[in-house]
Amino acid sequence: MSLSLPFQLERHPKVPMVALFGTAVVIGALTVLFSPWKIFAIMLSLLCIVVTLYRPQVTILFLAAYTPFEPFLLKFISDDIYLYARYFSEGLVYLLVGVVLLRLITGKQQLVKTPIDLPFFFFVLIMATSVIVNTVPLATGILGIRQIIRYILLFFAVVQLKPD
Repeated sequence: MSLSLPFQLERHPKVPMVALFGTAVVIGALTVLFSPWKIFAIMLSLLCIVVTLYRPQVTILFLAAYTPFEPFLLKFISDDIYLYARYFSEGLVYLLVGVVLLRLITGKQQLVKTPIDLPFFFFVLIMATSVIVNTVPLATGILGIRQIIRYILLFFAVVQLKPD
């Protein structure tokens, strides 16, 4: 059984080195133009996106370890990347939900129903009704509901992915 390397690397062994050198040059140029912390944050974000797409259970483990300490860790983040770091974990939750929805749509996975589905639905409905009835400014109401929906979506992503 022979292993087939992509892009016919047997004939072109210098391709990985050229790609690595090109990537280093691009990152170096971006570091000169922007803050090094921003470039680091972008690279880390891209890595997390790739990991989430291929191994969503690893992202769930990361979020389980990171989320309790998020307010504490954000105190040490530079002002250059604070805004990105503040919404990073939320973006990962939405990406996880996207991965779950993609798996459900493509048929790789069946929808798992839980006994708490209906109460969560009614809870979100009551929150939305409360925003309307109490004449809370719409932006404020949505930002408040968003914080709670984030954890509801994380619960459903975990249930659907069934980590062992």
